[in-house]
Amino acid sequence: MPDLNTALRDSLEGSRRRLAPVPIGVIEWLAGDETATAGPSESSLTYDLGKEAAPAIWATELPRAGNLSTDAAGGSPGLVTGELSLLETELIPAFESAGAGRRSGLIAYDPFAGGRLDGSRFAEQSLLPGPATGPVDVRRLHEEFDPVLRLGFLTEGRRRTLGQAALQFVLAWSWVVTTVVPLPSPERFDELLDYTTRPPLTGEELERIGLVK
Repeated sequence: MPDLNTALRDSLEGSRRRLAPVPIGVIEWLAGDETATAGPSESSLTYDLGKEAAPAIWATELPRAGNLSTDAAGGSPGLVTGELSLLETELIPAFESAGAGRRSGLIAYDPFAGGRLDGSRFAEQSLLPGPATGPVDVRRLHEEFDPVLRLGFLTEGRRRTLGQAALQFVLAWSWVVTTVVPLPSPERFDELLDYTTRPPLTGEELERIGLVK
């Protein structure tokens, strides 16, 4: 079995070939389990891919469970990844408390909460009954989408779409470096890119978002 450095070097070489000529800028370290939260430091690894291929930043995955406040506030400064959306706000207290957001930056995943906030969830095959499937589980749909309906105040007066509000919310936090958005259909590019021209979320709206469960 190859050691960590060899496996990492082989993986980066493969990524470099696939992405060429775009250089590798960020590498995400995925914890193997919930206790292995600390990513490697560049000084602890001995790969040598040349300056043009060397990663600019290590990003460490935050665990979905565990002491997030300790991981974010007590860990070393750096870049981390984790889920953040209007419906997934668990990371906010961790970054806002003890000034953690000044020491770590977040690459936010899943800003549309699995497609519930931009409507793409409705397009999934699992919601469409067919010959081989049973009836739609209405209780499950209520559990998934009732919180979305309670966010309807964000779109009142057609000020913005819920997808635009979702992007505004995630990118409003100073400690969010960027967000990873699923590739939208061509007809939705303009809507999502236009989020910056829509009225920003107000303090009152942010307070109401905190009450949505």
